[in-house]
Amino acid sequence: SDSNAALHLYRIVQEALNNALKHAGANQINVRLSVKSGLGSMVIEDDGQGFPDTYEEKNGLGLRIMRHRCSLFDGEVFIEEKPEGGVRIRCSFPIDTDDNDKLSTI
Repeated sequence: SDSNAALHLYRIVQEALNNALKHAGANQINVRLSVKSGLGSMVIEDDGQGFPDTYEEKNGLGLRIMRHRCSLFDGEVFIEEKPEGGVRIRCSFPIDTDDNDKLSTI
C-alpha cells in the first residue's frame, strides 16, 4: 500500500542518515524526493569519507535492508561513492502519476 511505501522510504532515509553520521563523519546530507514520468526517485547524498575498503562493509546489513525495503514496492536501490567524496544512495520506484492521493502520501 501507499502508506507502506512511505514508511519504507522513511526507514531508508533513517538508515542512510544514521550511516552518514555514525560511520562516514558527514558534515552535510541532502535528501531529495522527485517524481518524473511515472518514476519516483529518492536521493540521499552525503559528504562523508565514503565506504571502507573492505567489500563486506560496503554490502553491510544496513545497505542490504535498504535494498530490500525498496524492492517491496517494486523499486531498486543504487549506491555509489561520489568522485568528489561521500556517498549517493538512490531509490527509484514506479509510481502512478494519475493518482494524486498516491503522490501526496509518498
